[in-house]
Amino acid sequence: MKTEENLNTLELQKPVTLTEASKILEEKFPRFFFDSRTLQTMCIKQLVPHLEMPTCGLHRKVRYLIRVGDLVKHLKRQEKSA
Repeated sequence: MKTEENLNTLELQKPVTLTEASKILEEKFPRFFFDSRTLQTMCIKQLVPHLEMPTCGLHRKVRYLIRVGDLVKHLKRQEKSA
C-alpha cells in the first residue's frame, strides 16, 4: 500500500502549470510563495528548475511547467547558501 507520504511526494513531482504551482506553494509552502507572474519571470531568466513545452501559438511560444517538489528543494538550497 502507498502511504500518505508517498502520495504527497508523487503529487509534488507531477509537472503543473504556473498558476497551479502558485496555489500549491501558497497552501503547503507559504514561505516560498510566488505568484504565477513571478514564477514565469524566474523561468524565463532560468533561475528555477522548470520544463519548457513548445506551443504552436503566435503569441506564446513556450508553456512553462514546474515540479513543485523540485522548486522547493532548489529554493531551500539557495536559502542555505545565502
